[in-house]
Amino acid sequence: MVFSRLLSVLAWSRKGARMREQSAFESAQAFHLKMDGSLPGHPTELSPDQSLFRMVFKLEEMVEYLHASFDSEEDFQAGLEELRASLHLAEQKVMKKGPVKRDWVGQIDALVDLLYFTYGTFALMGLDPAPFFQIVHEANMGKFFPDGKAHYDPKTHKILKPANWEKDFAPEGRLKMALEAQCQTSKKD
Repeated sequence: MVFSRLLSVLAWSRKGARMREQSAFESAQAFHLKMDGSLPGHPTELSPDQSLFRMVFKLEEMVEYLHASFDSEEDFQAGLEELRASLHLAEQKVMKKGPVKRDWVGQIDALVDLLYFTYGTFALMGLDPAPFFQIVHEANMGKFFPDGKAHYDPKTHKILKPANWEKDFAPEGRLKMALEAQCQTSKKD
C-alpha cells in the first residue's frame, strides 16, 4: 500500500515537472540543442576561443542596450566612449590580480555576476524579466530556415534570421505588450 502511494506521488511529481514552465537555463539549453546540438553531457570548461566568442555576443547586447537608452546620437556616442574607458579600467583592475591563467571558477563567478547585474537592472526597472525572456526565447527558436536548420553568418558565426522571421517571430511588439501589461498591473497594486 505504501509502495503504491509512493509510486503515484512520484508519477504525479514527474507529470507536474513536465507541466511547469522551462527555466531560463532550460530554455537556453533547448535553443542550443535545436540550433547546433552542441551540449555536453557533463560540466565542460570552454576553450579560450569559445569564451571570447560568447563574450563578443554579450558585448553586442551591451551596445544595443546603450543604443536604446539614450535620446541622441551624441549622447549614445558619449556613452560608448565611457564604456570603452570602463573596459580599459576593468582590464587594469583584473591585471592587478596576478598573471593571466585559465580559471574555471573565475569564469563561473563572472558569469553569475553578469546574471546578477542583469536581474538587478530589471529589479531597478521594477520589471519581472520572465515574460520578456519567454518572448525573446520564442523569437530565437524561430530562427530556422525552411530546410529545418539554422544558418550562420560566415563572418560573425551568429545565427541568421530567415525571411519570415520579422513577420512571424520578431519580439518587439510582444515585448511592448508585456511591458504595458506589467505597467498596468503595477498601477492596480
